[in-house]
Amino acid sequence: MAKNSIDVYGASGKTNVLSFEPENLHLVTDKTHPLYDERVHLPIEEGMVLNIAELGVLEPIIVWKDPETGLTCVVVGRQRVKHTLEANKLRLKEGKDPLLVPGVVKRGSANQMAKYMVSENEIRRPDTPLGRAKKNVRRARPRAR
Repeated sequence: MAKNSIDVYGASGKTNVLSFEPENLHLVTDKTHPLYDERVHLPIEEGMVLNIAELGVLEPIIVWKDPETGLTCVVVGRQRVKHTLEANKLRLKEGKDPLLVPGVVKRGSANQMAKYMVSENEIRRPDTPLGRAKKNVRRARPRAR
């Protein structure tokens, strides 16, 4: 008998994670919009494209429906969306199905969404080269069973 996922995982609540076709998500490029972030123009990184093509998008993005335009705007996760678009080009060439992007919907004003965007970007710290090297060594070792 299937159990409730809250019980199975010991969670305190549920939320909806939706799946989006990346081409239907709006990446804000208008410099006057509260959700504009210049990092939207960062170049595509081949490693990230290949990683997403293989594993999919592991972390959900955050989206917001702009009431003025009706567009589903990316609040957090621009690079995941951009790289999924590129990964899907590779997958289609290989005869594989395109990937969807998992996302969580937030409600509120454009200014509230901008606060989410800034907060998410400020708390993220990239791993150090030494930290990445240690993780790669651990991944390369066979696991004891």
